[in-house]
Amino acid sequence: DTSGVRLEKSTLRLEKLLSAKTFHMPPCQVSASAVALVDLLHESLEEACCSSAQYAGRLVCTVRNLLTLYLSVAPVAHAHTLDTIPQHAALLHNNSMYIATHASLLGHQYKNRLPGPLRDTGSCALTFTDLAYEIRQAGSDVFCRAMQAHKKALLDTIAQAQGFGEVASDVGVRQCLQQLQQLRNVWHGVLPRSVYHKAVGTLLNSVVRELIDRTLSLEDISETSAQALCAVFVLLEDGAPSLFPVSIPNLQKYPYVPSVLSDEPLSRHVPGSPPVTREGLCGVRLWGKFLELKVVLSASLQQLEDRWAEGKGPLALYFTPDQAKGLIRALFQNTEKRALLLAKIKRPSQ
Repeated sequence: DTSGVRLEKSTLRLEKLLSAKTFHMPPCQVSASAVALVDLLHESLEEACCSSAQYAGRLVCTVRNLLTLYLSVAPVAHAHTLDTIPQHAALLHNNSMYIATHASLLGHQYKNRLPGPLRDTGSCALTFTDLAYEIRQAGSDVFCRAMQAHKKALLDTIAQAQGFGEVASDVGVRQCLQQLQQLRNVWHGVLPRSVYHKAVGTLLNSVVRELIDRTLSLEDISETSAQALCAVFVLLEDGAPSLFPVSIPNLQKYPYVPSVLSDEPLSRHVPGSPPVTREGLCGVRLWGKFLELKVVLSASLQQLEDRWAEGKGPLALYFTPDQAKGLIRALFQNTEKRALLLAKIKRPSQ
């Protein structure tokens, strides 16, 4: 009939839109216990397919209870280590995504193989998608809380560093880089590549935002202070790319296994300094503004006028007129040339 034809066309359209690896986990690490749990789920449902309807129904309920138990116990049982060991938060995130991915597919894999009475109760009789969503959300919540704790630690490090804008102001940035490098050492190769880039990029963006805000808040920046700030910015600019290595460390040095859904080869760690990529820096939203501020700190009035370019240059792209004027007033003494430049910096509608 016509409805069947429409359904077939709709299915074919979806198949074209979906990737062949839509339900594949990206390369990452999960705990052996998570793999064992998923294996147990499959073994239980395989047994249900070969059992009587009554026994099969109990096995299906057991599978659901196992998923519910993981959802309730895992974040609580590891609460202390999740707050103190960064790798554990990453692993719980991966475990949750891994288990949730399998839970989403269990109904599709086994519903047509169950005993007749269970199979005839409807297409939704065997489904765990509701629990899959909750497990995925629980894993995300745990990792987000860890991210908030790391962000707070980074901002506290900058706040506690003495002499921002002075010669010794690089101490806080060096400590922040060390903290981020420690996270790189435990997260890289554990988290999926895209998640790692987003996580570290978000934390780096928090550091960059704090440096920009603190610089913009300075009312007077001497030549010595400007040079010190430039040195701090160069330090972060040079150190940031190393947070995004290209290669994935050798998985064999960790007591975990990669996701069994991942069939993509994992590159091996090359001894020595690994190659890095600036791909991760694309996720640092304020990176362009940070680099422009570094240029402003060492620029002359004429160079700043050229970079403003009547509201069309890079200075105007990253800074509002008020911010640009504030920087110029802080960096340069009150001269006629400065006054002329300040008069040229205005909003587009003015």
